[in-house]
Order: sequence, then C-alpha cells, then structure tokens
Amino acid sequence: MRQIGAAYSTYAASLLQEFPQALQVEAVFRNGYNLRMGGHLIYIGTTKNGHTPFGIHVKTVDRLEWRVGDCLLAGIGATIHHVPSGITIYPDQVLKMNMERVEPKRYELALNLRQMEARLRELGHDWSYAYEERREPLYEYLTNIGQAEGKRLIGYGKGLTPSGDDVLIGYMAVCEVLGRPMKWQNDYVMTAKYRTTRSSVAFYEAALRGEYTSELKRLITVLLTKSFSNCEVEWERLITFGSSSGQDTALGIYLALKQEMEELDR
Repeated sequence: MRQIGAAYSTYAASLLQEFPQALQVEAVFRNGYNLRMGGHLIYIGTTKNGHTPFGIHVKTVDRLEWRVGDCLLAGIGATIHHVPSGITIYPDQVLKMNMERVEPKRYELALNLRQMEARLRELGHDWSYAYEERREPLYEYLTNIGQAEGKRLIGYGKGLTPSGDDVLIGYMAVCEVLGRPMKWQNDYVMTAKYRTTRSSVAFYEAALRGEYTSELKRLITVLLTKSFSNCEVEWERLITFGSSSGQDTALGIYLALKQEMEELDR
C-alpha cells in the first residue's frame, strides 16, 4: 500500500465526505485525470495549470498508471483508493478557491489592455481577431457576452471544454474579481447542463460558487492593478494550456477587461 499526500479544493473534499463512494476514471491527461462520481467531476493531477476548483492536487502523476474505466473508492477522511495498485491519495490540506475582489487601477488597466491586444494578435488564433472583425455568428455572440443572449456561446466549438465555454469562464472570472458576477450566471449553468461537456459544466458550477483556478485569480488581479510584466509567467502558462483552451480563456478575460475600461471611461 502506497500513500500520496494531496491538496484538496473545498468542493472536492466536501464531495468525498460521504463514503464509501465509487469513482471512475473518465479521461486521462499528461498531468492528471478526470474522475466521474455520480453526476460530479473531480480532477486529480499536478498544479501545472494551477489549482482547480474541483481538484485534488498531487506533486506528480508519474506512478499513477490509471486507465479510462478504472474504478476507485472514496474512503474515510476524503481519501481516494485505487485498490488494484494499492495506492491511496489522502489530503494534507484543503484549499479555499474563492476569488479575492480588487479595485481596478485605471492607468495600469489601460496599459495592460494594449499589451493583451498585441499578445492576442501575435498568437494568430482565429478568435484573437473576433473583437474587431464582424464575423457572424461569432461577432454577435461575443458582443452579447455578459447578457442573456451570450449563452449561445455555451458549447460553441470542439474539445473537452469547447471554445465558447472557455471564453465565458474567462469573462466570468473577471466579473468575480471585480465583485460584479454576471446576473445571467445561474441561467448559463442550467443551460450548460444540456448543451456542453461534463468538464465545462464543472467549471460553470464552480463559477456559481465564485471559484476559479488559482492561475486565473493571480493573472486577473495583476492585469487590473499592476504592470503586465508582473504576470508574464501566468500569461504564458494560460495561453499554452490545452490545444486552444488557454487562448480562448484569454480572449474572455480581454473582453471583460475591455468592458470594465469602457465603464471607467464613462
């Protein structure tokens, strides 16, 4: 029997308090695994892309040779057991994933928006030009982001977390840091349950709890209050996440910050 210490998000720990429960490996990544527990999703993996709001984080997954379909068991103390390999993951600490709210600094925000515009163009990602070109229906969707009509972005695109969902999560995260969660969020989450992937739904549900990845929290706080040079590492880690998820999330962050700048200028 081998034990591996881990840091649990508050949400993940709460799901595992009732035992015994069965979990199943739903997806395998380079740095971790998605586990299905009834209608819930839990991520077990490294912190390469920050702490996730429904995650259990370990230093390495090199020796966790789990496969899709493998079954695990939740036990006493929010532990996770993979019986065939004799591996038990247990919590060393529980992490609070709520965003801290900040007041934007107009001068720094204006400079950072120009930096983001330049960086998005450099990526050559199709969506990076969506805010300046009238491409239907994408242009219409993005100009309505943050309103009820913007929910048409839910499930838009392909992938484990479709591009439209990534954009919306980036946008919602900025709203949370500003202390102004989107009034349509509850409607968005209810719609997501029928229109997108389980992974995206887990991020939407976390947004309703005011919880986002630690990487987003650090990046957005800097973009609102300090110079871009203070978040170069977080920016690079974001835009290299997944095949396009990080870049799509960056676009959502940009759109929300641009909206905030327009509000400050009124």
